[in-house]
Amino acid sequence: MVHFDIGDASSRSAHEYMWGIDYTTKNKYAPSGIMPQATYGYRLWDDKRSEFFVMVGSSAGYNFQLSRDFSNQIKVSPFVYAEYIGVINVKIGYDYATKINKGFPFISVGLGGFHAFRNL
Repeated sequence: MVHFDIGDASSRSAHEYMWGIDYTTKNKYAPSGIMPQATYGYRLWDDKRSEFFVMVGSSAGYNFQLSRDFSNQIKVSPFVYAEYIGVINVKIGYDYATKINKGFPFISVGLGGFHAFRNL
C-alpha cells in the first residue's frame, strides 16, 4: 500500500490517500481475488501524544476474481479503521460488489498498518 498525506508537517492534514493491491482468499460465497484499489481516509482522532488513531474512509477497485462462482467486478468498501501503537489494527466495513448488487460486512483484525509511526 502506498500512502500519501496532503500538506506539510506543520499543517497535519487529516486527509489520507492510498493506493495498493488487496488480496482475498478464494471464497465460494463472496467475490474474492486480487484487487488494485484506491483508498481515501479521514482521520477522526489523531494526536501526536497518543499511540492510537481512528480513521473513516472508503476503498474502491477492480476485483480480478479467483473463484469460478463470480466474475470480475468493481467493489466499493466504506470502513472504520483503528490502530494502536502502529502495529495492532482493526478494520470494520462493508464490501459492496457492483456486478452482483450485493454487499458483505467484514471485520479485519491484524498486525501492521504502521500509520501511527508518522508521528515520530
